[in-house]
This record gives sequence, C-alpha cells and structure tokens, in this order.
Amino acid sequence: PYPTIGSAGFDLEAVGVLNTCNADFDGSGAVDLLDLLIFANAWLTGLVDPNWDSRCDLSYDKDDWINYGDFVVFSKQWQTEAAAE
Repeated sequence: PYPTIGSAGFDLEAVGVLNTCNADFDGSGAVDLLDLLIFANAWLTGLVDPNWDSRCDLSYDKDDWINYGDFVVFSKQWQTEAAAE
C-alpha cells in the first residue's frame, strides 16, 4: 500500500511449509516408544471416536482417520531419528 520507486517493494504472495507433521506427541524431542503407544491408542479411530487424537492424523491428506497413511509418516520419522543417532 506504500508508494515505491522502481523495484523497491516486496510483495509476498504465499508461504509453503513442507513438513508440518510431527510424530513427537509427548514433546520429549524424539519419536520414541511412548509416542508409539500414543499412536497405537489412536489406531483406526476416526473423528467421532473417544480415542481420537488429532496429533496422530499425520498423513499429508488429512482424512480424520488414524490409519496406514499416518503410520507410514510416523515410522519414517522414527526411522530418520534412529538413523541420526
């Protein structure tokens, strides 16, 4: 909204975030056995189930179900951290 001369302005149209899924559910700084237990408790639950945990909906196409797609993301994060140790 401010007048500029030449190309002195900056116009940001959008920001993309590539990796927003975090399988460290307990906030310990690592994907570990406790995170697996939290994930297992929510396994095969949907949005209306009492054990539903939105943190476990990790797949990139959020479908409000904790299923195989979410497990793939979880296991990749666990494997990546294990390889870094």
